[in-house]
Formats: sequence, structure tokens, C-alpha cells
Amino acid sequence: MTLIERLVAVHEALNQSNTPHAFGGAIALAYCTQEPRGTRDIDVNVFVDVAEAKAVLDALPEGVVIDEANREQIRRGGQTRLTWGDTPLDLFFNVDDFHREVAARTRTVPFARTSIPILDCATLTVFKAMFSRPKDWVDIATMLECDTIDATFALGWITRLVGHDHESTRRLAELIRDAAT
Repeated sequence: MTLIERLVAVHEALNQSNTPHAFGGAIALAYCTQEPRGTRDIDVNVFVDVAEAKAVLDALPEGVVIDEANREQIRRGGQTRLTWGDTPLDLFFNVDDFHREVAARTRTVPFARTSIPILDCATLTVFKAMFSRPKDWVDIATMLECDTIDATFALGWITRLVGHDHESTRRLAELIRDAAT
């Protein structure tokens, strides 16, 4: 199976189980920049509480490897990395009020032979600022260049989540200022 086929299969499985979800990472980024980049993993936010993790895990396509360590990671932190063949599948559950905002702001886009829900560019920006990897800052700068981010929303939420003095907040504010000039 290709990455695209696996993503569609995950989407269909979650739809069939009535699990609200949206894809993030490089998939959402491609729609925010109109510039696809290579990826080998699938990032999916499932908009349910950790207490509902069993139903979500049970709904995933056959072949996705789930073990007790994954279940424990979900219980403790609301996320885990599963594997499906050579494809990492990162699941993120609701653990904060921000996730309700994320769910409300998803958008549906054409993908392969179907349509899929993805994170909007502003919420993707908040997640990328929280991860704070070098590639995330490049991605945020690119989205700002493409003018696809609601900067006020993104800066407001990163400030609320990590604080005004946090490096991620300061760095995002700086990128937003630079993009505006």
C-alpha cells in the first residue's frame, strides 16, 4: 500500500466509526503552502477524549500495530506513534481546550479519490510552534509568506498554551512581525 492509500484507509475507517478527525503534518502543510513536501508518516488528530482511545484504536485498519506501550502513551500524554508496515501513524487525542478549537477550524479538501479533513493553517502553526523543530519554523515562515495563517489566532493560542515569555511565543511573534514588513 502507498502512503496515499493508507491515509485514505485511515480516513475511511475513522469515518465509518464516526470518529471526528483531521490530518495534520505535511499533508495539511501542502494545502497551506500549495507546495507538497515529502513525508513518510501520517499525522491525525482524533477529536475525542483519551477515555475513548480503545474505540479509536479498534477502528483503525487491519495491519496497524498497536501494543500496550501505545495505549499507555495515550493514557499519559494523549498521543502515540503507531506503525503500519513502514508508515508511522501519529495519533493525537483531545487533551486541552485548544483541541476543541482545532476541531471547529478543520476544513475539507480534495485528496486522491475522496475528500479529507485537514487542520487549518493557523492551528497547524500552533502545533508546529509547540513542536519547535527547525523544519517547523521553516514551515511557519513559508505559510506566513503564503499569507495562509490567521496570525492573531495562532499567536493568541501559543501564548495561552505556553506563556508570553516562552521561546516558541517569542519566535512566532518575531516571524509574524517579519512577514508583515
